[in-house]
Amino acid sequence: ILDGAPVSGIPEDRKTFCVAEEGRFKKFQDQGVEVAESALITGMGGAILSECLVRKTIGASLLTHVSLNFPDPGAVLSLINSVNAIYDFKINTDVLEKSVTQLHKEINKIVDQYKKMYKKKGETPETMYG
Repeated sequence: ILDGAPVSGIPEDRKTFCVAEEGRFKKFQDQGVEVAESALITGMGGAILSECLVRKTIGASLLTHVSLNFPDPGAVLSLINSVNAIYDFKINTDVLEKSVTQLHKEINKIVDQYKKMYKKKGETPETMYG
């Protein structure tokens, strides 16, 4: 199961976490995936993992932080890179990498415009409301 843990803004740190049976942790850790100390997995992903437990079937989930506020191809890229490393897949991520680069350029441009706007007014975003 591939899933995102929602956060505000765009996450700077793109770690991937796993939720799996204890005996499978090493496989994930060997590829740079951290074991989630605690996680609440709801929705379809949670239902599938629950069924895996009930039916004694192997199941695992890879999680990464994903932005609530912006399109976030970086989250998808993080998960695909982890899947490629863990299972020795060769999923091409060139288009995603370009999307991540482009999104960061656009967001930085907006941030710069925002700062310039307040510099011209002699205000700072912190003093705008009081």
